[in-house]
Amino acid sequence: MTPKEFYDKYKAFADEAAQGTTVFPDTILAVALLESAYGKSVLAEKYNNFFGVKADPSWAGNKVTLPTHEEIHGKMILVNADFRVYPTPKESFANYVHFISGPRYVKAGVLGAKSSSIQFEALHEAGYATDSQYANKLRNVLKLMGINPETNKPIVPVIDVPVVETPVVKPPVPEPPVVKINPHIIKRHYTISNKKGQTIGVDLVITATEAVGLEFTEMPDSISLNVL
Repeated sequence: MTPKEFYDKYKAFADEAAQGTTVFPDTILAVALLESAYGKSVLAEKYNNFFGVKADPSWAGNKVTLPTHEEIHGKMILVNADFRVYPTPKESFANYVHFISGPRYVKAGVLGAKSSSIQFEALHEAGYATDSQYANKLRNVLKLMGINPETNKPIVPVIDVPVVETPVVKPPVPEPPVVKINPHIIKRHYTISNKKGQTIGVDLVITATEAVGLEFTEMPDSISLNVL
């Protein structure tokens, strides 16, 4: 059973037990999970005691003696203790709220706490548990249930959205235009004169190439040569 499944399963018992009090149902559920080991401890499964509430002299009901760990002078020691026995889990939840509404818990500020986080500290201060890390453990349990112990509101999961880089689109590089090369024949007729007035005709044929759309303009139509 996950912490969230435990929370959902026993929430109705916690809500009913806390009704008309200043005890947070979230506080009840966190303590129930931690003390009962997810409802799987012998005390919870066999004797319906989800909170590890001991059978002090004021308890007139059934009780059972079981080994338990207590922190004494900074060391965890295994001792035997008497615990209360309940007919049903529902009665265990109801009796727990009654138990922590007693004078020493009122004095420690349990009922005046403004959040489960503060209520956890007050429970430890009142001597509900000897574990020096009790309040922190309860905070962690409540977080696992999806509840913020400071606000008693659901924890909104943070969704890690991967950053997608926008690809840089480069403009296509235009291919150079294909230049068609066509053969070009240039024909010119030139007349050559000398000083004596004699002339000869010369036909000049030049085979060349030209780019489409261009014209040869540097070839003169006529030239004059002085023949010595």
